[in-house]
Amino acid sequence: MTVKNWIELMSNLLMLEQVAEQQRITGKVVAALNWNVRMQEVLERTAAYDMSLMNEEQNAAYTERLQMNRMMLDMKKAALCGNTVTAT
Repeated sequence: MTVKNWIELMSNLLMLEQVAEQQRITGKVVAALNWNVRMQEVLERTAAYDMSLMNEEQNAAYTERLQMNRMMLDMKKAALCGNTVTAT
């Protein structure tokens, strides 16, 4: 992970914490997160096939993108739960 990606993740985490606090106050459920988690699971299940159609450089980029997406979704779930143990 590059420094730029790390800084981006930290700024996104701060934003997510603020959004999560707002959602805790209002009590609204985030359906978009559930949809994004399902889409990520589909992408992870089909990754082997998708990557078989790509060259080595594209495979590396695709793998990194899947990992970054998973990390972001886990961070969002943790922020919504308010607890990293129950988020995963």
